[in-house]
Amino acid sequence: LQKYEEKLFRGKKNAKVFLPLCGKTYDMVWFQQKGYHVVGVDVAEDAVKHFFEMNKVGYNVTPEPSIDGKLYQSECGKIKIYVGDFFKFGPHLEKDFDAVWDTGAQQAIGMSLKQDYVNVIKKVITPQCQILVE
Repeated sequence: LQKYEEKLFRGKKNAKVFLPLCGKTYDMVWFQQKGYHVVGVDVAEDAVKHFFEMNKVGYNVTPEPSIDGKLYQSECGKIKIYVGDFFKFGPHLEKDFDAVWDTGAQQAIGMSLKQDYVNVIKKVITPQCQILVE
């Protein structure tokens, strides 16, 4: 990830990065420490709780009915993780992402949902967005 940081953000400070099906990846902390705004989406609430507790990040939880779930947000406001139906996520919640870091979401969703996955991503990114797939 460090190797590709410049290509991913092109020097933009305070960039907004999207992590689809983020789970509890430490990469979110790394992005936040670099000054980026981090938004993840996942279906596994236990993984999201574990992420905040494991990294000792204070957080608040609010209902998010549009995805049949919740929003977990760090107290500093730089990390948001939506827990719920990924395919209901869209620009009504977040948009204008400068970068996407996919750490395995494409492999996790299966072939039958790939186009739906791509459609969600396309709706929330900027035209200049860089996408990095692990």
